[in-house]
Amino acid sequence: MKKQSFMLIAFLALAACGQQESGAGRIDLTQLGTEEARLTAKDLFASVEYIPLETRPECLLGPASIMAVDDSNVLVWQGNDVLRFGRDGRFLNKVGTTGNGHGEHGATRSARYDTENGTVLIATFDNRIFRYSLGGEYLGDFKMPDNGKVPQTFRVAHDGNLVCEMRDYKEEGLDVWLQVFTPAGKLRLSHRIYTDGETVKRSMMKTATMCSTPDGTWMILPFDDWAWCYTPEGEVDSLLFDRGSYSPSRELCENWDNSKELQETKYQIDNMAGTEKHFYLEVPTKQGGRDVLVERKTNRVVHNHYWRWGFEDKGHIRLDSFSEDVTFWPFISTGHDGNLLAALMPIDLFIGKDRQALREKAQNDYPLNDDSNPILVIAREK
Repeated sequence: MKKQSFMLIAFLALAACGQQESGAGRIDLTQLGTEEARLTAKDLFASVEYIPLETRPECLLGPASIMAVDDSNVLVWQGNDVLRFGRDGRFLNKVGTTGNGHGEHGATRSARYDTENGTVLIATFDNRIFRYSLGGEYLGDFKMPDNGKVPQTFRVAHDGNLVCEMRDYKEEGLDVWLQVFTPAGKLRLSHRIYTDGETVKRSMMKTATMCSTPDGTWMILPFDDWAWCYTPEGEVDSLLFDRGSYSPSRELCENWDNSKELQETKYQIDNMAGTEKHFYLEVPTKQGGRDVLVERKTNRVVHNHYWRWGFEDKGHIRLDSFSEDVTFWPFISTGHDGNLLAALMPIDLFIGKDRQALREKAQNDYPLNDDSNPILVIAREK
């Protein structure tokens, strides 16, 4: 009887593994520390565009993230605010208002652009999603139906649905789901992507890294090597980012006491952007970082470069359009376009002739100095 039970458990375990790995590919990241490879902007990009963002008092930016770019709009997320610029860099309007009144949202947990419906979605820490038009008009809100789970980050998929990371912390461990909701908050799909039985002293939170590509919306947890994709067909696919012994545990990712060991000994994937042809990965390391470019067709690492803070070689991909050593690594991909990448770059990276070239490019008379807005860089792959 015991032997039969053991065989049944083994069969179920193999079946579960087979289900997880069915149709899945593998990207080998185990040799990042030993195999260097470099590409240039000329190798990758058909064009690079530089857009100075307008700097009137109502649109001055501090630390900010590029949120979305389309043919007419540039959306920037700063603190609790979403600011909208045109593709020429001119400030258009702020989207949404922080407050407690009707149509006002609380502190912003996450913000995304729904290109399908032309709306901006702002998620707050009380798990509400606020919808605004691009012009800033309040269109309604709903509470995320968490069913006891904790919503984390989210992306808007190709079909306008919300792809969310949902966690369930229990005494005996953690479960994580990829869940898909309609723009009105109705649950469409729920897929468990991670489970463990570990008790971890949580003193910091590292959420999933997510990105949109033409083949779907991707999610990878910091403490798991499997990336999961919500596809245009409404299914969930998977891909293994194999880090071998360099894959961090949840104990390292969620306990602040281990943050030094995490950064110095493991390969974290802090950001991921994707096009039809490549995945762009940011991997922080001791005193610097590593830029990794994976070819989608072969799952092969084709660019792998370590750089250190404070040194002349900052890594990244050198932008040959400028006379100085200005480099670029994308923060987002547009997803639907297929080969468009973007990032905000501090103005103080552009010096001398570079600064003068941007000053001449600006379409209004605001000064470009160290306190001005960052430069939006948009690169189109070949």
